[in-house]
Amino acid sequence: MENFVSFFGDIYFRKDYVKITSLRYLYKPSGLKIYYDDIRSIECYPRKCVIKYLEKGKEKEFSFYSIHESYMFEGCRLLKNVFNTYKDEKKISNTYGVNIKNKLALS
Repeated sequence: MENFVSFFGDIYFRKDYVKITSLRYLYKPSGLKIYYDDIRSIECYPRKCVIKYLEKGKEKEFSFYSIHESYMFEGCRLLKNVFNTYKDEKKISNTYGVNIKNKLALS
């Protein structure tokens, strides 16, 4: 199952989770909460960011995108930095991480 959100939304960084809200999810005003402990990978593409995470033992995928490449690059970089800082503080050791996909890797 894949969820998409456009740049008409907000990303909130909390102590233990990231909360993503969007106009698309008006039926869920509290937004989507993804706990840092549940994040398995973050993939950054030129105009899209994909977060793979566990929810109730099943791997899920959430994607958000922007038509503005610089906007997406900065947002994904910030998400990557927050996630890595959380991992360092909690001493989470796993094989998962953040992958930056540039234009050359996509071609």
